[in-house]
Amino acid sequence: MKAGRRSPAEADAAALEELWRLGARPEEPMLLDNWFRCPGEAQARRLANLLQVAGLAPELAPPDEEGEPWEVAATVEVRPVAGAVAAMRADLEAAARSAGAEYDGWEAEPPGSF
Repeated sequence: MKAGRRSPAEADAAALEELWRLGARPEEPMLLDNWFRCPGEAQARRLANLLQVAGLAPELAPPDEEGEPWEVAATVEVRPVAGAVAAMRADLEAAARSAGAEYDGWEAEPPGSF
């Protein structure tokens, strides 16, 4: 389930409601996969360093074709509630801005789907 292109708060709320409908429990932390787009390798590596300092294990993916952005992914364990997800989003957006990158949202597997 991916938080889409509405306002961040609306997208997060809709995605959380769907996760709850599918069995996620607000009191149990979940793994949320977060995505970033970076205009170049330097920004991707800068972002990866910031995420590592924050205790995450980012993965970098170079573009398939010249001119496309680099992608960075990082998984965060968080309770699936609005406040926790909003705080996560704010921290990751700040890291992305600091590195010259763009935060592209998060997604999570529904409970029991893996």
